[in-house]
Amino acid sequence: MNRDKDTPLLYTVHNGDIEGCKLLIDSGADCCVCNRADMTVTWTAAYCGHPHVLRYLIVHGNPPLSIPSRGLEFEHEGPYPPYLYDTALTPLCVAIYREHYAVAELLIDAGVMMSEEHWCWNSNCLSEMNLSQQPSLYSHLTRAMSEPPSLLQIVRHYLRRFFGQRILTVVPLLEIPKTLKDYVLLQSLEKYRDAR
Repeated sequence: MNRDKDTPLLYTVHNGDIEGCKLLIDSGADCCVCNRADMTVTWTAAYCGHPHVLRYLIVHGNPPLSIPSRGLEFEHEGPYPPYLYDTALTPLCVAIYREHYAVAELLIDAGVMMSEEHWCWNSNCLSEMNLSQQPSLYSHLTRAMSEPPSLLQIVRHYLRRFFGQRILTVVPLLEIPKTLKDYVLLQSLEKYRDAR
């Protein structure tokens, strides 16, 4: 860890090094940590535009999806790197602003809770983002904004927020109906199979 509390996993995500991410996660790296600017691995992957890395992290590390950050310059030489943004932005917002549309689609598919995406409720915001060239993403985003979250999204969000990376060890112990436990475990196994 350095002065900004960056971890090796944050650096590998920043560099788009999927093999490094696999090695670190298999060695017990925590996908839920933040640096001093609240940059998570999700935020870093969204900022840098690494959908393949983010997909791996979501399946194998269960990182938080919506923690906002102002970001920090990674290669700054001085003692205190400047922030990238004046206000804190969520990973979904950063991905769209930086035109990393595959990352944005992945975050929506992973179950980002739109109620935590305060930026998108500003009527001017979506028009400023110029999503006219991305009709699929625009449709996906507006649909996610207009529909209430499903029970599955709520459960995923709750489990991700409260159990983080320990989700696969915690699910068998939870006092939830067996069918829901089996469903959550099956989904995790299917994601694991699809990622390989």
